[in-house]
Amino acid sequence: MDTLKPPELMWVEVPPETRQGDILNLGVLHGEYALHCPYEAVNARVLHIHEGNRAIVELTRHGIKAGGILIYDMDRFDPVDFDGFLEKENIDIVGAMGKKSKLMAEKNSLCVDISTGVIDRTILMALCGKRCMILTSGGMIPHSMQRINEYIERSGIALNVRVLNEN
Repeated sequence: MDTLKPPELMWVEVPPETRQGDILNLGVLHGEYALHCPYEAVNARVLHIHEGNRAIVELTRHGIKAGGILIYDMDRFDPVDFDGFLEKENIDIVGAMGKKSKLMAEKNSLCVDISTGVIDRTILMALCGKRCMILTSGGMIPHSMQRINEYIERSGIALNVRVLNEN
């Protein structure tokens, strides 16, 4: 049985061209501002426009579940372990960084979805809720971790990131 609940109303500043009935994208809320899950995408329907470009809006919230980024060290590649990680970790997207990793992936018939802009594109995919694996080796492992952690720190959005097959 559905029950009625009071609308969630808020005052917001709006651009001058905004009209009653317009839908505004208020972005992603997290922390104490996200009421129902860690991250919420919030849209607002304009109910009334007041002078000074202020409007009363009704909020709608949609929960967002961030995915994760797992890094696989191709210097320690083992076909059986690799297949186990893919299945156990529910990997949706695989990216390969560096010539060595790409060649090993090709040699072992591994399906690679992303081969350019791997770090940025896996961050975007993780933000969409996907579980991503980056195939790389050597110095690119700490580089990848650093870039992803910098994004997490700047954005405030927590993504699960770790190296799968380290010691």
